[in-house]
Parts: sequence; C-alpha cells; structure tokens
Amino acid sequence: MTFTRISVFILVLLPSIVTSVSSRCQQGRNCELPGCYCSTFKHEMDKAKIPQIVYFGFDDALTTVLPAYYDRLFNHTSKRNPNGCPIGMTLYVSHKYTQYQLVNRYYKEGHEIAVHSVTHSHIKTREDLQREADKQKKNIAKFAKIPLEDIIGWRSPFLETAGDDQADVLKGLGYKYDISLTFKKSKLSGQVPFPFTLDYGWTFYCQIKPCPTKPHSGFWEFPVNALMDFKDQYPCGYVDGCYNVPKTEDEAYRYLYQNFKSAYEGNRAPFGLHMHAGWFYTKYQLDAMDRFINELLKYDDVYIVPVRQALEWMENPTPINELDKLSTWTCLNPQQRPSSQHLQQQQRPNMIVQQPPTPKPTSTSTTTTTTTTTTTTTTTTPRPPPTTVRIPVPDPPRTTRKPAWIPPPQRPPVPSKNFWSWVQPSKKVNPTTTSTTAPTTTRAPTTTMAPTSTTTLAPTRRPTTKLPMKQNEPFVLTSNSLNAQYLNEKFAHNHDMVEALQAFTTTPRAAAQGFVEITPRPLVANKIPPPLPQLTNRGCIQGTNCELPNCFCKGKTTPENMEWNDTPQFIYLTIDGPVNDRIYQKYTQVIGNSRKNPNRCPVASTFFISQTGSSNQLIKSLYDNHNEIALKGYSGIPTSNVSMFEEGMIAQIKVLQNMGIDIIQGWRSPQMKPLGDEQFKILETFKYVYDASLTTSQEAGPRYWPYTMDFNDGKNCVIEKCPRNSYKGLWEVPMSPILDYLGLFPCNFADGCTNSPATANDTFNFLWKEFTQHYTTNKAPLGLHFRQIWFTHPFFEDNLRGLQRFMDKVGEYRDVYFVTIRNMIEWMSHPTTVNQLNKGYLWQC
Repeated sequence: MTFTRISVFILVLLPSIVTSVSSRCQQGRNCELPGCYCSTFKHEMDKAKIPQIVYFGFDDALTTVLPAYYDRLFNHTSKRNPNGCPIGMTLYVSHKYTQYQLVNRYYKEGHEIAVHSVTHSHIKTREDLQREADKQKKNIAKFAKIPLEDIIGWRSPFLETAGDDQADVLKGLGYKYDISLTFKKSKLSGQVPFPFTLDYGWTFYCQIKPCPTKPHSGFWEFPVNALMDFKDQYPCGYVDGCYNVPKTEDEAYRYLYQNFKSAYEGNRAPFGLHMHAGWFYTKYQLDAMDRFINELLKYDDVYIVPVRQALEWMENPTPINELDKLSTWTCLNPQQRPSSQHLQQQQRPNMIVQQPPTPKPTSTSTTTTTTTTTTTTTTTTPRPPPTTVRIPVPDPPRTTRKPAWIPPPQRPPVPSKNFWSWVQPSKKVNPTTTSTTAPTTTRAPTTTMAPTSTTTLAPTRRPTTKLPMKQNEPFVLTSNSLNAQYLNEKFAHNHDMVEALQAFTTTPRAAAQGFVEITPRPLVANKIPPPLPQLTNRGCIQGTNCELPNCFCKGKTTPENMEWNDTPQFIYLTIDGPVNDRIYQKYTQVIGNSRKNPNRCPVASTFFISQTGSSNQLIKSLYDNHNEIALKGYSGIPTSNVSMFEEGMIAQIKVLQNMGIDIIQGWRSPQMKPLGDEQFKILETFKYVYDASLTTSQEAGPRYWPYTMDFNDGKNCVIEKCPRNSYKGLWEVPMSPILDYLGLFPCNFADGCTNSPATANDTFNFLWKEFTQHYTTNKAPLGLHFRQIWFTHPFFEDNLRGLQRFMDKVGEYRDVYFVTIRNMIEWMSHPTTVNQLNKGYLWQC
C-alpha cells in the first residue's frame, strides 16, 4: 500500500483527426534552430542517421516504494546506452508525499527532475499555474538541493493546460518545455510528430481543451504521443491508461515493443513512454518493462535518455556517430555495454545461496526438512535443492535489565471531560503528564555497536511463564536461537542479501487534494458499555477449549471478561519502513522519552523495519529507548517466492542480532500482502509471537481484540492469500481500518486516507473520533499505523501537531497506555487490572 496518485487517461477515438502541419511555419526560412522548430512528421536529417530516442516520463510523488522499481529498470551500472553512458529517465515530481532525499539521489545519478505541481489539482487558470509551477520548482530546489536552472520541464496534472497562458507563464518562470498536450493516431502504423516550438501555436487537434493557438516564441512542446493498445484498437494516453489492459507478461511486452517498432521503423520521432509507476505494482507488467528495456539495449542506434537530452538533440540535430558533441549526451566514465547474455541474466533478480553441508548420519535422531527452491542460479553446475536444518531451540535466557520501580499516583475515577484542553489547558494537570506541546529533541547516538557474541538468531518464543507477582521479577521475553554456524554457511556468499524486487498488486489510495474545513463534534467517552457476547470462530470457546496465556478466541470481549473500569485502553503506534535520520529525528521530537504512561514508564512504539535504506545505529538507538523492533522484510518489498521470503527474513534477523537486538517477536507483510499458509508456517517454525498482516473489515461498534490462530479457518478475510489453517499459539494483531476525516472511506494507515485532515485541529478530531469509538465500547486496543509520511514530509507539520495534541489529551487518562505490540500481548496473556498495572505488577521501567 503507497501513496502515489495514479491517474488514468483513456483517449477515445474521434471521428476525424486533424494532423496537418501549419503551412505558415517553414523550417530554415521563418523558423530556425536552435530557437525555433516547425511541427512536422518528417525530420530533415536522413532517417538512417537519426538516433532513435526513447524517453520515460514518470508522474507524481517520488515515495520510498518506488526505488525498488526504478533501480531495477534503470540500473546505472549494468544498463547503458551505445555510447557507454547510463540510461536515464525523467521524473515529473509533485510535492505531496515526495521524499526529497530520493529526488536528490536520482538527480545525482543523472536523471532529469521536472515539475508536476504542488497539489496535483486541476490547473486551468493563469493564476493557478503561476502559483503551482513557481512553488513546486522552488520546493524541488530547496528540499532536493537541485539548481533552479536545471529544472526546465513541466507536466500538467491530468494533462489539463491553461491554454495560451501555459507557455507564457512557464517561459516566464524559466521553464524550457511543456509536455502536457496530447496527440493520438488511429492505428499502430500511423506516425507521430517530432517535438517542436510553439512559435506558430499548437497545430494539431486539441484533445484536452484549451490548447495554445497564439505564437509563443522559442518555447518547446513535447507532445504526449499516445500509444496503441496491444490489440491495436484504442489509443492509450499513458502506458498505464489503456482500455484493453494486457493480462500477461507477453501481452504487456508485445504492447510496448510493437509501439516502439512503429516509431523505429517509421519516422524515428522520439518515442515517449508517459506513465505512472503504479503500472509496476503488477508483477508481470514490471517484468515486461524490464524485458522491453533489455531488448532496446541490444540496438546500437537506440538511446534511452531523459527528456532534456532529447531537447538538446532537437535543438542541435546530430548524426548518431557525432553524438559526443552534445554536452548532455556525455558522461564521466563511459563503459562498454554488457553482453546480451548478461542482460538476459539481469532481467530478473536471482538468488545464489550457499548450500549447507549434508548432515552426517549419527546415532542421534535428527529431523531434516527438504525444501525445493523456485529461484534460479547463474551457475552452470547443478546444485541439489537447499536443505533447511531445524536445530532444537533452548529455553530463552532472562534479560539482565531490571529498572527500578516508581510508585505511580492514584488514578482518577473519571477522565476529564474538557476535550479541548490542548487549546485551553485544564486547571487540573496530571503531575505525570507532559502538558506542553513543544517537541523534544534527542541526539542521534554516536557509539559504535560491536557485534554481539550471542548465537541467538531467531524471534523469541511465545510467553508461557506465569504472571509474576513479585515486583522485583518483571515479566520479560527474550529470544530463542537457531544454529549460527548453519546461517553463516548458508549466506557465506550472499552477505548483501538479494533484495526482493517483486511487484505487489495494489497500493493504498493517496490522500485527496483540496481539503474541506470542517470540525466534527467530539464524542464523550464517559459511559460504560454493557457486556458483549463472545464471538468465536470455528468452535473456539474461551475457557473451555482455549485458555490464556496461550490461546485467545477471536472476538470482541475483553480477556478474562474483565470489567470496563478495570480494563486499560491500549494505544499502539506502528511505523513502517526504513529507519533513517529524518524519521528518527522527527519521531524523537514528537514522541521522545519525555512522554510517560500512567505507571511512569516511557511511551513506546513498534517499528516494522526494512533493512534496505535503514541506519543500523538509529535502529539500535530506538531499541535501547524501549521501542519494539519488528520485521517487514529485508527490502520491504513483497515477494511471491517463499524461499526468498524465508532467506530474506533470516538475513535481516542476522543483521539485527549482530547489533545486539535479540528480542524480535513480530512480523508484518509488506503492503499487507502475506503469502498465505506458506508464510504462516514459516512464522510458526521460527516461533514468532505475533503476525500483524491481516485486516478486518471496517464496521461500526466495538472492535476486535487480538487473538491467537488456534482456531483459524480463513473465513471473512478481506485481503488476498489469507491463511486457512490453524497455528497454535501464534497471535494475530489485525489491522482495524479507520474512517477518513470525512467519514467516507476506510483507511488502514492514519497517514494514507483518501480524505486527510488538513489542520492540526482537524487531525485531533480525526484521531479523537476513532479513540472514543474504542474507549466508549469494549476498549479494544487502538492501533494508529503510519507509513512515515506525516513524520518525514514538511507538508504534514500540521498533522504532526494534531497528533501531539491528541497524545497530550489522552495522556490525562489514567487508564490509557501507549505501548508496543509486544507489551500488549504480554498483557493479554496475563490480564492485569489498571490498578495493578499502575503499581508495576506487569511492567517496570
């Protein structure tokens, strides 16, 4: 689930297409390069000397999920043009959700960065265009540290232009070209125009009105030349905007290659692929594009370059054998292109894993499980299928950390009814609650983590210990171990674990642009609900065939039928993705170590981390500050290959164990796309305590509590590949969707709603409404899930302030705890009243 806006454009056939070029423009007479070029279907240069230019233009925000696709398709090391320089692309970047450190990275790698507006809204007036084009150009310059003079291209959202004002405004802001006006042909064999200047206006049929009709001297227009679908029936304005969608990799590849051949064997006008990266979320389409690019690299007269390089060629047409005369067509270290055989090997990522030695037969009985891998290798010597040896796991060691216990203050019987005390602070201030909303800062750690000597390398086992009654014996979970020698042998030649560059099928909808300023009325959380009947699944009867601490039926009743007044309200924050400096600094400012729970222990969160893009030092710092580190896969990208899933998981565990992080209990599948029973069997084998990948349906009333999968049957599943079998003692912490700010659409992540809150006040109300839904009913744990957007993007500072105020407010409640998922399951395994919890019977710090 990412957050880029995917806009689909389907251009329908019109009765007639006006493709005649204006007779007023005569190249070489009243129009001369480099400042003027007439619209034409035939270039003056001999076609055999024209390089076939191919350019990719990707629209919308550059988010953390996209590098996995771009780095595979545009690998600047292995994929090079005939002149030895890396292939390139153009990114048309909108502001919201964009990670500007990635923008800077791709700029430094030689790709072009262009502008796609701030708000991605409908821009139809001069004033709107002036504001959007100016502001976003400055945003890119400021946040991505790109010189303003290097930002020369503009694409309008939805390909809607401001007519004649478009060229005037853009030229005045320092842009050199627009790439928003559309042209289509009626069949695959038809021709498309070359880019041209608007000295004589737009000379073709106006597909999306208005179009410029007046002269705009020296300003270039790159037409969005539509492709024809793979059936050659209808035009596709965008690669991902066809009416006839390819259903297989072969169909998708044929669709791309046939359109390329039409240009290559036709007039050799630059061949543009205008698209959104959402097309790659479907695996076979990603594979088809990779295959297509590799095929193009076999041509000696085909160049994959950014639009700005295509522009330089149009201004200074140069034969193929003289391209080194163009400044932007050269590079510092040109390299010979890899062979075709090597390119074919690079088409899909392969995983080469060192095989463990075959166990010698001994008198001791050893159980081995043979698993047939589905990955391919590039070696010529056949290898036997990898064998996974399961080593008996010893009992977990008890932690040596035992902080002192501090007597907490008494809990007031009823929470304050002043729900707006963050605006007008209540006179009655909790001595343990931080009343200020000013952020606190925490310095990044500077110590070097030495590798630990422990051999533990797997998630911890499930809790089976009885609830300790002595305050000097806290209930602590630690990790079990696998055979470290086996893992070292298995990954001896694979230290940099192959990243799973597989595509997922869907992504959460990006938040809508243009917010509505409304303030929903907060609910009053002061009534005690009636007891709820226990809802069970497939014969699970709590207390009869399912007993705590190892089994809990799926339902909406509190553990041990605890009364409402005695039940704590848990809020658990989860943050998905890599841990880098931006997320670390912002999280410590907003949450920090100053916020305390009613037992005076620090507020903590659960981080579902991917190793790729993370700082090990910052991960260790979060862990040392009582946050939970859980796993989301080595690269954070979904994979359909079970062997790759397991090997990536082991590699990530190994990295964390070497850092001294030996309490690893939870897993969440990237994009909430698990692999079904195959995945859950692995989680069970590795003795994970819980999974947090499944989603419940959005419904009014009480929410579900976490449950164990002893009686799982897979019914009522709302996502693909749900597990159908039961898994004894494995907890499931389902994601309960919340309604967006307008109460229209469900969203799994608080920062990924269709209708997002626009202000701090709106954000407070948005979160408060969901809190009261839990607090006034069965007090089921409230999960607030984040994909880092609020924490890393400057556009969402107001949302963070609203989150801070929400935490300030609920911090006044003496029965509300911000905990990790691990802590929450500890409590569910050994339910403890609020009064006991406040006295440190379960947790100490």
